[in-house]
Amino acid sequence: MSTPKFGIAKQGVIELKKYRGREYSHLKVALGRSVKKGGAIKVGRGVYFIPSPENASKLIALANRKVIYQIVKSTYEEFHRNLKLVLIYGSYARGDFDSKSDVDVLVVAEGDGRGLANRLSKKMGVKVDLKVITEQYFKRLMVVEPKVHFWVKEGIVFDEAGLAKDIYPLGRIGIYEALRNARAQIELSQEADAAEKGYYLLVALRELLTAKHALDLDFDYKNVKEEFMRAAGKSALEILRSKRSTGVSGKQLSRWKKLVDELYFELERRYKGLGESLGDLYIKKFARGQHEQT
Repeated sequence: MSTPKFGIAKQGVIELKKYRGREYSHLKVALGRSVKKGGAIKVGRGVYFIPSPENASKLIALANRKVIYQIVKSTYEEFHRNLKLVLIYGSYARGDFDSKSDVDVLVVAEGDGRGLANRLSKKMGVKVDLKVITEQYFKRLMVVEPKVHFWVKEGIVFDEAGLAKDIYPLGRIGIYEALRNARAQIELSQEADAAEKGYYLLVALRELLTAKHALDLDFDYKNVKEEFMRAAGKSALEILRSKRSTGVSGKQLSRWKKLVDELYFELERRYKGLGESLGDLYIKKFARGQHEQT
């Protein structure tokens, strides 16, 4: 955004109280016009936030997707002082949501997003699952959590700090964590009654399939979902949602258990053949820094 005489108003927060005279008048008019066109967001009296040109264009393009538009705009308003990234991921980002879907939002900033999540859920009539994390933690997640790579690739990203452009590769430790999480679900299934056993097996299967596709550098959840459905059947998604597998036959449970065990051992074998990535080196550096602070 620019004004006729006073140059370019840069990306970030602008407070009108810092300006005087004609400069104030010109900037106020220019900001008002920019808000109407979608190039700036008014976050309070005399306070505006100018997104990067790329993000402003994205927000304008989302005007007809009212739920996502309102969530992103409200997130800019809430965290305008230190906002670095907003990521809408999951079914609302992919466009395959239904009446039972939550809106999944990851925010990189400083602060607590629970109040905003509650307000948005009431206002939009849909559950908003909004998490706020630090920049350092976001970089760590990129290394240790395969799912985050899917979120960034498929999601709607508003990246004010360039974090998603400098993505750390998934580390060997990320596959280790996926195997460990799957093993925990397998053990829970062994202790669960028949009404819950299938649920834990399906959680393990989903975790393992996600890791498998991540190892193949296929960060497309649609492919994971299709393979999951082929392996587990049409009822699998509803079981994951309800956390109950009532009515699933013993034969089906045995088939799921065999699938999970085979996939687990396949991924464990591949994990043992992996070398360290730049992501693993980052985690070691991160851990040393945490240790030095204690």
